[in-house]
Amino acid sequence: MINNKYKATYAAMIMSYSFGVSAASEQDVDKSITDINNTQVAILSSTLKSANTQSMMANAESMGLTKIEAVQAASWNLTLEDWVKYKALMKLTPRGIWSKDIDPVTALGVEATTEEERRKYATISLKLETQRIEKELAFERTRQSVAKDMFGDMPLIMPTKKNGEPAYKSVIALFSSVNCDHECLEYIKDSLRTASKTTKVDIYIVGAESDEDIYKFSSDVGVDTDLVNSGKITLNYDSGKFMKLGLRELPAKITVGQNGKIQNESYPYLTKK
Repeated sequence: MINNKYKATYAAMIMSYSFGVSAASEQDVDKSITDINNTQVAILSSTLKSANTQSMMANAESMGLTKIEAVQAASWNLTLEDWVKYKALMKLTPRGIWSKDIDPVTALGVEATTEEERRKYATISLKLETQRIEKELAFERTRQSVAKDMFGDMPLIMPTKKNGEPAYKSVIALFSSVNCDHECLEYIKDSLRTASKTTKVDIYIVGAESDEDIYKFSSDVGVDTDLVNSGKITLNYDSGKFMKLGLRELPAKITVGQNGKIQNESYPYLTKK
């Protein structure tokens, strides 16, 4: 059972929302979820090796929480008190209905009653977001490195040939997100305008899920249908080529030689950085 100090926290929140929660509902809140087994606790505690986490796990029961909940709180950079409040918010207030999938820090932040509290949770949220981005970028860099190791010598984009001879002197492959913003669209348009008559342009739309997506992209860019019909410009599903080629970001432009290998890469956004 939750001790009197934290039972008061629940009672105050219940009163503040005037839900008239029944005694049975309060007993529901007092119940902690079934604890994980010792092996699982050991795995999680080894993942979060810190004196703070160990202390939280040791004190969890006195606050009506389980060890796993203590580990969850620590992983979100929250205290046990924060986790008690978060559980109450999601179980006893409209927030639990409005935002079923909201993360704990955001839930506490949007329901904070003082600017000091909002700043506290905003700071935690930004720190966690920074950590998430750093981890994902590190993995993406490794994945791109592996992609180049695996596919570096494999010609993934082959120039069109007629009668055994190259139909064009060069091929440009443009990679764009299906959600191409104004700046991205202007870059694609400029690339098409500056392509020479002897250059074939293959456009790969990353994230396109239907022909309608490709048609809309083509319309937004203003692709000349006559050039598409002639084969000078092609509109394609990405089909994983962006990742296989290990390209760094979208949009991207690569120049492909007649042997099908990349000769040059350019990224407009990286250039500005």
